[in-house]
Amino acid sequence: MRKLRGLSWIVASALLAAPAAWAQEQAQDESAAKRTRLGLQVPDELQQLKRDRAKERGWALTFMSTAAAGFDSNLFNSPDAETDSAFYDFGLKLESLHYFDAQQSLKLSLEGTGSLYPESSSIAEATQKLRAKYSNRLGKRIRLSFAGTVKHANDDEIDINGNEFTRDFENFTYKAKPSIRFRLSKRQALSLAYSGAWSDYEETSGQASLDWWAHGPAAQYRFTLSDAASLRVVYGFTIRNYDENLASLKDGTNLATNPSEKHHYQRVDVKGTWRPVSWLELDGGYRFKIKDDRFEGFESYEEAKWTTGLTLSRFPPWTLHAEAAFTQRDYDNRLGDLATETLEYDKLEGSITASYKVKHGFSFYAHYSYANRDSNRSTGSSYRDYSFHRFLTGFSFAR
Repeated sequence: MRKLRGLSWIVASALLAAPAAWAQEQAQDESAAKRTRLGLQVPDELQQLKRDRAKERGWALTFMSTAAAGFDSNLFNSPDAETDSAFYDFGLKLESLHYFDAQQSLKLSLEGTGSLYPESSSIAEATQKLRAKYSNRLGKRIRLSFAGTVKHANDDEIDINGNEFTRDFENFTYKAKPSIRFRLSKRQALSLAYSGAWSDYEETSGQASLDWWAHGPAAQYRFTLSDAASLRVVYGFTIRNYDENLASLKDGTNLATNPSEKHHYQRVDVKGTWRPVSWLELDGGYRFKIKDDRFEGFESYEEAKWTTGLTLSRFPPWTLHAEAAFTQRDYDNRLGDLATETLEYDKLEGSITASYKVKHGFSFYAHYSYANRDSNRSTGSSYRDYSFHRFLTGFSFAR
């Protein structure tokens, strides 16, 4: 059966007539903030340099910036009203690492990203994120960590036809995650964590609140097969609650109130990496995810995703990174075009990024991505077919 994860960050805003949980869940699947972070990556050698400097002097600062221009062939991710547009991305990030002693460290980061689209004055995305992580080695085999994040984001209000809505999707999200890592042996490690998150949306008069809070445990096992290969397995369970979101019956009928809107998520991730030679790294992964709508199951689904990627650094200062993914999603009760079949998705996506490292921390990069979604729904303002091509080029700086 065909299944698919996620709608794009623009299409999601069209779901104002649907349950708020549904709309909120789909947002940011292909966000501009994620795209902008292409230029906010720190090279491995610079990270190691900063760690060494922090251990020697106590503090180490890293500054990152990026600016890029690109083209989007389907600005609104629309099935039948494609609008192409140029776009401009920019981002800044400041990171600080401090070692109190040989066992304790504190890492702080402040990040801001933004995107502009000349073809639509209604779309302008911006995010700001503050993150802190404290780590303490309790012994040779145990490390305790506490991480916290505060993020502010404005979201678009545009449907798949480019129409603006009155719903305000601006929000603050607060996250906290304590974790503990056990080094079982020279090649094995086990990490246990418990995460909590709360998202506070700007309220819109006459609309039900989108606010939610979520929490749940996760476990990760990592096995280093050799100096060149490793395997990682993750299991996570999350409970998400919506205090005011309008609940839906099994057939999709919206209620006037929210008697009990609670969603349970389970996921299993498996990823392997292999470096056959020093200048080539390959990876492959699989994720299986289940969402259980605990009210009447209208939003319940199963999802599977396969990923693969490679990083090639054979010809320095050039680096090439390519990745591809295929995702399937199948809903239990939500319908497609026919009353006899449930909603199903396939999504194929791929990207390639080439970067050229210049002197003094500067790099130039070019990125191309493609996505195609195949759905068994051809009417309405959501969950329909779309495809796009996106290309961007820009520079990054890390020092």
